[in-house]
Amino acid sequence: GKLTDAGNAVNGTYDMQFKLFDTPDVGVGSQQGPSVTNPTVQVASGIFTVLLDFLFLPFDGSERYLEIGVRPAGSANPYTVLSPRQPLTSNPYSIRSYFANLAVSDARPRK
Repeated sequence: GKLTDAGNAVNGTYDMQFKLFDTPDVGVGSQQGPSVTNPTVQVASGIFTVLLDFLFLPFDGSERYLEIGVRPAGSANPYTVLSPRQPLTSNPYSIRSYFANLAVSDARPRK
C-alpha cells in the first residue's frame, strides 16, 4: 500500500488494522470476517507491504472493501481509519479454481 499524510509520503513504523466490509463508505456496512492487526509495519517513502489472512469465509464472490486503520507504532490512541475503503478484486485463478476443484470432486463417480 501507499501511506501519505497531507499528501506527503510518510516514513516510520505504524500499527495497522485491516477489516473487510460489504460497502465502500466508512461508518456503514457490515464487517465481513475477522479484523487483522499488524503491529510495527515499516513504511518507507509511503510504501508498505503486509500479509493479510482473513480466512476463506468472507470471500463468496460478493463485493468486498478493505478498511485500513493506522496509528504510530506502540500508541495507545485509537486507529485513524483511512477513507475511502479500498475495493478488492478477485484473482479468477485463485478463487474460481477452489470452487471448480470442489465441483469436480463432487461430480466424480462414487464406488
